[in-house]
Amino acid sequence: MEQIISKEELEKIMKIKGKVRGLSLKNYGRYILREHKEEGLKKVEEVTLNLGCPIKYEKLKAMSFYPLWWSVVTLVILEKIFHYDEQKFQEMGRFCFKFPNLLRIWAKYLVSLEKGAKSGPEMYKMMVTVGELTAPEYSKEKRYMVIRMKDFPIYPIDSPRIYCHFLTGYFCSALQMVTGKHVTGEEVKCVYKGNKYHEFLVKW
Repeated sequence: MEQIISKEELEKIMKIKGKVRGLSLKNYGRYILREHKEEGLKKVEEVTLNLGCPIKYEKLKAMSFYPLWWSVVTLVILEKIFHYDEQKFQEMGRFCFKFPNLLRIWAKYLVSLEKGAKSGPEMYKMMVTVGELTAPEYSKEKRYMVIRMKDFPIYPIDSPRIYCHFLTGYFCSALQMVTGKHVTGEEVKCVYKGNKYHEFLVKW
């Protein structure tokens, strides 16, 4: 099989610290299966095998922790073999939050904008072991929320913002569940642009 990720790039990705719940990675696999069928999922898993980090998405344990860099390497593979762009990664982020197995866990936090904003850090820590998430500003009347991620690992790879695009879609999906409205979002601050943290502006 053609080398999808160079040895040098993989070594950089593997240096990313932190862990993520298997539930998140399993939803990656479900999205790939929906979009590219069994053949596409098998292709992605074969790439991970050839890279020396074999991932069988459906066999992962939902509440166990796995290396966070597995999340990044999956997105890089999707960019390289299926040519995902900003819009496609946002779509994937929206799908991964909406999936029922994740919603069941977070349902109690999504009953109101205020509770969602205050519970954001707790929700985040349930899924990821590094970084900090807060909602420092929001307004029900003006229909917006600012979501900030601090001390999140910087990905030293050629296309680092693919994860930012994924998170934009992910946060939009979360706020859509709270508001019941169509939600749009954009990353207004980014560590790759010289800012100290990632910040997303979500509107409905």
